[in-house]
Amino acid sequence: LAACALALPFYSAQASPAIYGVGGQAGTLGIGPDLNIGFNRFFSLDIGLNAFNRSYTGINSGINYDFSVRLRSGHLLANIYPLAGIFHLSTGIVSNGNEFDLKGTPTNGSYTINNQQYTFAEVGTLDGKIAFPGVAYYIGLGWGLSYNPGSHWGFSFDLGGLYQGVPSLALSMNGTLSNNPILKKNLAAQQAKTQNDIRSYRWWPVVSFGLYFKF
Repeated sequence: LAACALALPFYSAQASPAIYGVGGQAGTLGIGPDLNIGFNRFFSLDIGLNAFNRSYTGINSGINYDFSVRLRSGHLLANIYPLAGIFHLSTGIVSNGNEFDLKGTPTNGSYTINNQQYTFAEVGTLDGKIAFPGVAYYIGLGWGLSYNPGSHWGFSFDLGGLYQGVPSLALSMNGTLSNNPILKKNLAAQQAKTQNDIRSYRWWPVVSFGLYFKF
């Protein structure tokens, strides 16, 4: 909103027919369609969607996890071209549906949960989900897709950060002792410990490249 307010003088003083760029982009938020609306050489809006899936393995707090990354987001960004060239500053709002599904398996046949050992039969499979607040905020800079009525093709290369807030973790189990109060207390403590480990991941680095046809 601040970027749009700052850009209004440029827009009002340089009003002219808008140029639309339709294309796609790929980067650390995923791959998806994108629409850029250039109002003049100083200001444009960018509307897009991103999606991507990936799986990998890792260890956290002594537990093996299979992670499934599900990236889903949509953005509305304001781009300001302070020099009326290809360099621009960007900021805006992002609908954040990114999440991580995880499945924990024991190390050497047993789990260590809150410093207590349990067998696989007692705990079963540890299922978890890491999610983020639904609204995130982007700030960055980039090059490309400046307002140029004489060109039908454009590109963009952007670097920035997505502030997505503190992630939240939920763990569940399905073993023979899944209703045991002591194990449930230890699992809650383990969840709090892992939650503390991931709370610093509030920023998501963004690198993206886009290609557009302008009309």
